[in-house]
Amino acid sequence: MRAFEDYVVWYLAGLCADHRLIFQIHTGIQGNWCHVPDSDPLLLLELIRAHRSVRFDLFHLGYPYARELGMVGKHYPNVWLNACVGYVYTMAGSRQALLEWLDLVPMERLLGFGSDVLLPEYIYGHLVMARSCLADVLAEKVARDFLSEAAALDAARWLLYDAPAALYGVPRRS
Repeated sequence: MRAFEDYVVWYLAGLCADHRLIFQIHTGIQGNWCHVPDSDPLLLLELIRAHRSVRFDLFHLGYPYARELGMVGKHYPNVWLNACVGYVYTMAGSRQALLEWLDLVPMERLLGFGSDVLLPEYIYGHLVMARSCLADVLAEKVARDFLSEAAALDAARWLLYDAPAALYGVPRRS
C-alpha cells in the first residue's frame, strides 16, 4: 500500500511539473487516530528535491513540526509555507511558528492565511483568527524593535495578500 501511495504522489508531482500547477500538501495536523510521525514534513524532502520546478504549498504549519517546516521553507525555494487552518488548532503554536518563520523564510514564500474548509462562515472565522494572530506577532516584532511599524504593515499585506496572490497568479491590486 505504501509503495502505491508513494507512486501516486510522485506521479501527481510530475503532472504538476508538466502543467505548472501548485502542489498543495497537508502537513502536520491530521484526523483522529492517525500516526503523528507520518505528518512530519521532513518526509517530503526527497519529493521536493526531485521536483525542483514544482511549487509546493505546505499546509497547517506542519504542526507539531512547525520548526522543521520553517527550515524546509528556508532551504527549498520551491516551497511555500501556509499557516492555513493552524490557527484553529493552536493560536499559541501559530504565533510561535510565525515569529520564527518571519526570521527564517523569505516573506514572499509565507502565506499567512488559507482555509481548506467548505463553509464560508468557517473561512471567515479562520480569517478573523489569522488576522488576530498575525497582529500579535507583528506587534511583538515592533515592540522588540525588530520591525518598524511601516515594515509590520507591509508584512501583514504580504502575508495576507501579496504572497498568496503571487503564488497563485492572482492579479495584484494597485
